[in-house]
Amino acid sequence: MAYLKAMILFMIGHSFAWFQLNSHLIFDWWKGKEALSVFVFGVPASFLFLYGWMYAIEESGELWMPRFLGFCASWVPFPLLTWYFMNESPFTWRTISCFFLACCILAIQMWR
Repeated sequence: MAYLKAMILFMIGHSFAWFQLNSHLIFDWWKGKEALSVFVFGVPASFLFLYGWMYAIEESGELWMPRFLGFCASWVPFPLLTWYFMNESPFTWRTISCFFLACCILAIQMWR
Protein backbone atom coordinates (compact mmCIF):
# COMPACT_ATOMS: atom_id res chain seq x y z
CA MET A 1 0.00 0.00 0.00
CA ALA A 2 2.91 2.37 0.70
CA TYR A 3 4.19 1.84 -2.87
CA LEU A 4 0.78 2.80 -4.25
CA LYS A 5 0.65 5.95 -2.10
CA ALA A 6 4.18 6.83 -3.17
CA MET A 7 3.39 6.26 -6.84
CA ILE A 8 0.28 8.45 -6.68
CA LEU A 9 2.17 11.25 -4.91
CA PHE A 10 5.00 11.00 -7.45
CA MET A 11 2.56 11.14 -10.39
CA ILE A 12 0.82 14.21 -8.99
CA GLY A 13 4.22 15.79 -8.28
CA HIS A 14 5.34 15.14 -11.84
CA SER A 15 2.10 16.72 -13.10
CA PHE A 16 2.87 19.87 -11.10
CA ALA A 17 6.45 19.82 -12.42
CA TRP A 18 5.15 19.50 -15.98
CA PHE A 19 3.02 22.61 -15.56
CA GLN A 20 5.90 24.43 -13.89
CA LEU A 21 8.12 23.83 -16.90
CA ASN A 22 5.55 24.18 -19.68
CA SER A 23 2.77 26.56 -18.64
CA HIS A 24 4.48 29.48 -20.38
CA LEU A 25 4.37 27.50 -23.64
CA ILE A 26 0.64 26.76 -23.41
CA PHE A 27 -1.09 29.62 -21.65
CA ASP A 28 -0.53 33.25 -22.65
CA TRP A 29 -1.02 34.39 -19.05
CA TRP A 30 2.11 32.49 -17.94
CA LYS A 31 4.40 34.01 -20.59
CA GLY A 32 7.07 36.02 -18.80
CA LYS A 33 6.03 34.60 -15.43
CA GLU A 34 8.28 31.54 -15.39
CA ALA A 35 9.71 32.43 -11.95
CA LEU A 36 6.18 32.63 -10.54
CA SER A 37 5.50 29.11 -11.82
CA VAL A 38 8.42 27.88 -9.71
CA PHE A 39 6.54 28.93 -6.57
CA VAL A 40 3.02 28.06 -7.71
CA PHE A 41 3.84 24.60 -9.04
CA GLY A 42 7.33 23.81 -7.76
CA VAL A 43 6.69 24.14 -4.03
CA PRO A 44 3.69 21.77 -3.98
CA ALA A 45 5.57 19.38 -6.28
CA SER A 46 8.48 19.31 -3.85
CA PHE A 47 6.21 18.34 -0.96
CA LEU A 48 4.53 15.65 -3.06
CA PHE A 49 7.94 14.22 -4.00
CA LEU A 50 9.08 14.39 -0.36
CA TYR A 51 6.08 12.48 0.99
CA GLY A 52 6.17 10.01 -1.90
CA TRP A 53 9.85 9.44 -1.13
CA MET A 54 9.07 8.85 2.56
CA TYR A 55 6.36 6.28 1.76
CA ALA A 56 8.65 4.44 -0.65
CA ILE A 57 11.55 4.43 1.86
CA GLU A 58 9.19 3.13 4.53
CA GLU A 59 8.26 0.19 2.32
CA SER A 60 11.62 -0.63 0.74
CA GLY A 61 14.14 0.47 3.36
CA GLU A 62 16.57 1.63 0.65
CA LEU A 63 17.20 4.69 -1.50
CA TRP A 64 17.41 3.18 -4.98
CA MET A 65 13.85 1.91 -5.04
CA PRO A 66 12.20 5.34 -4.48
CA ARG A 67 14.54 6.84 -7.08
CA PHE A 68 13.36 4.46 -9.77
CA LEU A 69 9.74 4.54 -8.59
CA GLY A 70 9.76 8.34 -8.93
CA PHE A 71 11.35 8.09 -12.37
CA CYS A 72 8.83 5.54 -13.59
CA ALA A 73 5.91 7.52 -12.13
CA SER A 74 6.72 10.32 -14.57
CA TRP A 75 5.76 8.03 -17.45
CA VAL A 76 2.06 8.38 -16.66
CA PRO A 77 1.39 12.13 -16.47
CA PHE A 78 4.09 13.35 -18.88
CA PRO A 79 2.83 11.57 -22.03
CA LEU A 80 -0.81 12.35 -21.23
CA LEU A 81 -0.21 16.03 -20.52
CA THR A 82 2.16 16.43 -23.48
CA TRP A 83 -0.29 14.73 -25.80
CA TYR A 84 -3.26 16.76 -24.57
CA PHE A 85 -1.67 20.20 -24.35
CA MET A 86 1.15 20.04 -26.90
CA ASN A 87 -0.38 17.55 -29.36
CA GLU A 88 2.78 15.42 -29.28
CA SER A 89 1.95 11.75 -29.58
CA PRO A 90 3.40 9.31 -27.05
CA PHE A 91 2.90 6.52 -29.60
CA THR A 92 6.26 6.57 -31.33
CA TRP A 93 8.63 3.62 -31.30
CA ARG A 94 11.13 5.55 -29.14
CA THR A 95 8.56 6.53 -26.53
CA ILE A 96 6.97 3.10 -26.39
CA SER A 97 10.42 1.50 -26.04
CA CYS A 98 11.35 3.88 -23.22
CA PHE A 99 8.05 3.19 -21.45
CA PHE A 100 8.68 -0.54 -21.70
CA LEU A 101 12.21 -0.12 -20.30
CA ALA A 102 10.91 2.07 -17.46
CA CYS A 103 8.43 -0.69 -16.55
CA CYS A 104 11.27 -3.24 -16.59
CA ILE A 105 13.39 -1.04 -14.29
CA LEU A 106 10.50 -0.66 -11.87
CA ALA A 107 9.76 -4.39 -11.90
CA ILE A 108 13.39 -5.22 -11.13
CA GLN A 109 13.41 -2.78 -8.20
CA MET A 110 10.07 -3.92 -6.75
CA TRP A 111 10.42 -7.68 -7.16
CA ARG A 112 14.03 -8.47 -6.43
